[in-house]
Amino acid sequence: MISTVYRKLLFVAVVLWLGVVSKAQNAPTPQVPAPPPAIVAANNAFGFHLYTSLAKTDASQNVFISPVSIEYCLAMVANGAKGDTYQQMAQTLGWGNMPLAEVNAGFQTLTKRLLSSDPKVQLSLADSLWLNNKASFHQAFTDTNTKYFGAEMRAVNFTDQTTVPAINDWVNKKTQGMIPTLLGTGDVDDTTLLVLLNALYFKGMWTVPFDKQGTTDQPFTLLDGTKHTLKMMQRSAKFSYQEDANLQVVRLPYGDGHMSMIVFLPAAGVTLDAAAQLVFSEKNWPRYSGLMRQREGNLSLPRFAAHYSADLPAALQTLGISDAFTNKADFSAICDTPSCISKVKHKTALEVNEEGTKAAAVTGVTISTTSIMIEEEPPFVMNVNHPFLLALQNEDGALLFLGQITKPE
Repeated sequence: MISTVYRKLLFVAVVLWLGVVSKAQNAPTPQVPAPPPAIVAANNAFGFHLYTSLAKTDASQNVFISPVSIEYCLAMVANGAKGDTYQQMAQTLGWGNMPLAEVNAGFQTLTKRLLSSDPKVQLSLADSLWLNNKASFHQAFTDTNTKYFGAEMRAVNFTDQTTVPAINDWVNKKTQGMIPTLLGTGDVDDTTLLVLLNALYFKGMWTVPFDKQGTTDQPFTLLDGTKHTLKMMQRSAKFSYQEDANLQVVRLPYGDGHMSMIVFLPAAGVTLDAAAQLVFSEKNWPRYSGLMRQREGNLSLPRFAAHYSADLPAALQTLGISDAFTNKADFSAICDTPSCISKVKHKTALEVNEEGTKAAAVTGVTISTTSIMIEEEPPFVMNVNHPFLLALQNEDGALLFLGQITKPE
């Protein structure tokens, strides 16, 4: 009798235990909250404005920037700005009158979201502050950048010949070798107070890869009309797609689909500049990035690499950050020494092949003493055989990269 009761109790216990284990295994993975829409909108709007400014001077060249990397780096700087200097930065970076504490918290949430959105996509963000070991910095400034941006702090001597190589070694490691260097030996000296860095690395495999057997040599027409032979990847499938009289637009997802590349191909007779004015604007971006539907089609896309570098002070001043680069700058929340931004350098690298995409960006800001300045449709055909626009974004719409490709390598 006791043995029978015991066996029944044991059976019930095992069943209950298995039920608990099953529920635990099937429980949904906790989701990181989406970042505030205002932060995503500010990042994207700043990216559009900066791209437009840079493309005016590099109209025939590749222009490929990372709004996230640049915005993060300038946000760290803004935590040391006051008065008009801060207001100009806040307006240009798209924050308006949003309290700085909310901005910092928003970027912190965006970072967590980006790093956890897709286990099949490798993405890393890193920040660091290289501080002059002879200067005294306000604790609130360094603490804020450590707390919200995870910034590493390193005290260095900027006249030491090992400092620039150390900074470049950090850049090389954080971009997985895609961007080996950012600074030259003349970029820092004894007037340099600090260098702020952001590095972004992305590696995503297409949800559906291209078949390498389908890649063939095809002509790609440059802006001046000359033709350049490239390896063109081919795929016939259902894509997220839309078109109008000006553009063909296709979305190519990575991994589980939480991140994607969007390719914008200007129609015949539509210039790249006209296409960019349509696409890269706060008004039209939701339409061109979001109103796609599934449609059968044949896509030809170059297998290519692209590299871009730019000094950003002139473009940033044009956009409205003016005092920060002059003797009017107020960075008294960084330290008591009068200072201004002397350099803003940005580099990106992009590789696209049959398996997926690798992209990297690094941004560096140098601050010095102010003595220095559904209906069924026929399959579409989209042959990306002339200059085009592209963007990489996450599921919240935050733009990691955007730009124009005029000369794919």
